[in-house]
Amino acid sequence: MDASFGDDLSEILMSGAANLEGAAQMVSGTRAPQVLEFSPNTTAQVLAPHRTTPVRLSVDPATVLDELGWDDLYYDSRLALQGLDGFPPLLAAEEIPPALARLEQLRAHDELEWYLAFARTATAVARALDVTVAVEVTLRHESTAPCPSENDELENFIFDTALGATPLPGSGIALDDYTRMPVAQTEVAAGRMPHQRLLTRDPL
Repeated sequence: MDASFGDDLSEILMSGAANLEGAAQMVSGTRAPQVLEFSPNTTAQVLAPHRTTPVRLSVDPATVLDELGWDDLYYDSRLALQGLDGFPPLLAAEEIPPALARLEQLRAHDELEWYLAFARTATAVARALDVTVAVEVTLRHESTAPCPSENDELENFIFDTALGATPLPGSGIALDDYTRMPVAQTEVAAGRMPHQRLLTRDPL
């Protein structure tokens, strides 16, 4: 094979793999050792500089945080503000309704804060991989189709890496750094339940 043709073919395959799907699926029987020999753990990093289309990620902050126990934290905080289910009274009766309304505002603020942090982290991850194209992170709802595409190794790598490296609201600790116990349990033990944050400072 002519050397220049081989280089061109390799570049085409690399670009296609970086933009459409994984290297193994892209070559699909074509002899291109430079692509075929990549290990599964490094494929995304190797393909990153060949990206020519935007990296498109979408995420539902509510789903991510609820899977970490945020829904339970906010449920218990509502009980605490009302002095129910064994929680000691914290507020006068007339203070409870506005406090509950502020608690819902705090929840929306948490979700927005996490989304913005995730977008910044995903962009930083892409830049560290030498991705020069745009990184587009959009909000989605649980009912919409998942993104990134299950076949896009680079997008999945960036998404998963950013997910673990994004600091959580309230603590500012990245998910990957919660090592001793589940996230929600850690927040309770640290005194960072939503109603505690609400009563000690104004986050809005």
